[in-house]
Amino acid sequence: MIDADASMGEPMEVEEQSMPRGRNRSYWKTHPDAEVLFGLYLEEESKSMLESLFGLFDQEGDGALSVEDFVPAKPASRAAYARWEAFRSEFDADGNGVISPEEFIGKFKSMALRRPLDGDCFATVPSTSLATLSSLNRSINATIRSLCTLFYASVAAAPAGPPSPPSDFWTQHPDAATFGMQRLYLQEETKQMLESLFGALDTDHDALLTAADFALNKPFSRSAAAKWEILRAQFDLNGNGKITPEEFISGFKSLAMRQPLERGAFPSLPRDHRECMQLLNRAVNKVILQL
Repeated sequence: MIDADASMGEPMEVEEQSMPRGRNRSYWKTHPDAEVLFGLYLEEESKSMLESLFGLFDQEGDGALSVEDFVPAKPASRAAYARWEAFRSEFDADGNGVISPEEFIGKFKSMALRRPLDGDCFATVPSTSLATLSSLNRSINATIRSLCTLFYASVAAAPAGPPSPPSDFWTQHPDAATFGMQRLYLQEETKQMLESLFGALDTDHDALLTAADFALNKPFSRSAAAKWEILRAQFDLNGNGKITPEEFISGFKSLAMRQPLERGAFPSLPRDHRECMQLLNRAVNKVILQL
């Protein structure tokens, strides 16, 4: 599933740009990924089922859905036109009369986000933010597969066979496999707190945290050395003895995802996947503020 440790294990290039202070937002604008924690994504089986279903509707095999796929040349029945119009009104996002694979997939993701959580995926209450996100991702994929099965049954006489592996469409269109803004992100107050903390630790103001920032006494005191080693072990992702703003932020995000959820984070069962994501995002940011 989603591994919080993944961001902790890959070497990072050190980019010496200072963490913003106060209300200066240039850092976050030039590092948009820094404010993102984790998001929902389509699993391989979900991708395969969406592809198979799209192919079933794409009677002409031209990689797009249009009126020709729904209305036979002869005879052209009123019912067939009505079916196409109903389908087009739901899936044709830009209103150009053609439904692209991206529009088709996007509509399924939108429908799934508004559906209730899958009970099997939340049979036990997750204890951490990471576990909750894992359950939520399994749930939304189960919902998409269920929707695909329902749509398939509405147009095919026989049950769907085993789906083929996903094609290279997903490699060429990586955004199609994600859920856009349905992700965990750092709120403004959280950003400001991280900025202030980094600035307080960066005593020599060189936009990096190093042992020199903790050498308050000469020679380097045992207490200061111990504090630096604790920080370095958690945040120095590439092991070069320096902690960049990117590593600092990433380390906090990973820490927060592993912390126990606060009691009351979910006062009641969320109505759907979207509400669950919103409540989880609020809980994660609260954990970071407490850290």
